Amino acid sequence: MMKIALCCSDILPDRSGGGIAIYTQTLASVLAKKGNSVTIIGRSSSGSLKESRKGIEHVFLPRFPLPLPSKKLKLVSERLGRAVSLKQHLKKADFDIVEFPVWDAEGLFSVRSIPAKTVVRGHTPRMIVNELMIEGGFGASKVDQLFAKLEAQCARKADLFLANTHGSLEKIQTLFGLDPTKVRTCLHGVHIPEHSTDTTAEPVHVLFVGRFEPRKGIYEVFSIIPKLLERYSTLHFDFVGAGFPDDLTEWIPNPEHRARVNIHGAVDEPSLARLRNQSQIALLPSLYESFGFVHAEAMAFGTPTVAFDIPATRELIDNGSTGLLVPVKDRQALAEAVESLILNPTLRKKIGDKARDHAKTNLSLDAMAEGVEAAYRSLMNPTS
Repeated sequence: MMKIALCCSDILPDRSGGGIAIYTQTLASVLAKKGNSVTIIGRSSSGSLKESRKGIEHVFLPRFPLPLPSKKLKLVSERLGRAVSLKQHLKKADFDIVEFPVWDAEGLFSVRSIPAKTVVRGHTPRMIVNELMIEGGFGASKVDQLFAKLEAQCARKADLFLANTHGSLEKIQTLFGLDPTKVRTCLHGVHIPEHSTDTTAEPVHVLFVGRFEPRKGIYEVFSIIPKLLERYSTLHFDFVGAGFPDDLTEWIPNPEHRARVNIHGAVDEPSLARLRNQSQIALLPSLYESFGFVHAEAMAFGTPTVAFDIPATRELIDNGSTGLLVPVKDRQALAEAVESLILNPTLRKKIGDKARDHAKTNLSLDAMAEGVEAAYRSLMNPTS
């Protein structure tokens, strides 16, 4: 049995955030089922709090107050204050392994200064997000540029950098200058539902899951859906994620078309499962993913996925077999791929069934638990 702490500032006493929080909670559950002692260390907006949830201890820490001379530095103070709080707590705690997400450099002050072995998990780093923002003409703030450097520093100092895919490791290893002897790849796992989606059902619903941001390919999506809605009068689009505008006039000028576009915002897991079950196509054209939770989850439901051909999706999806991949930012190819599935329910079922079989074999929670345990034990017993 190992004593493991999983840190995630997106987990609060009354709510959880996005993909990193889902990963943390899922990993905690499967590691605990294998007999390990697991603690999730989340964030509190007030005082410290400790409670047990489904056999997993949860500790919520307030950030350490770091008075800075300018209100403009408030965000820096909050993020670094979180890292200080973690260090103070972990120096006194009894853990074998502590895992931090790369995002926001939560482990910055803990790596190399706490008794436990430290792991940084390579969720999409800010350095890559900044690159994509700049490429899209949005720029990156000085705070984001600072934390991109701090994330790289934290990853280099950790005992192990755990990547989500081989493709993401290759890019991050180059950007961060990681020691190749201190890196390892372990795919995430997802829950495999008991039943698959009815992909042959009509009318066709196309589902997008992700935040409203350039990295998720949202501008490419909104560039193709007006023509698809015009061409197919019963077609529907569903959007799940934070940040979507309430007024879609700018994106979809025709009010009749807007009536077939549903913005659900951020939803809980049961609601998302219901939307997946009523969708015949998953449209997920991310410009970068370290893994691609939403792609793996769509595959688990047996939903054919259309995505851009980036390294992470290429490791999950076999083009033409378990999904459809198109060249990055090729909007015409993206529209044609979606249209090929709209027109062919037999193809939807064939691809969806193969995707689900692949997920069962390669993307199960048990496979993830075994991979992570093996990575942790390599730190505990480096000669074995």
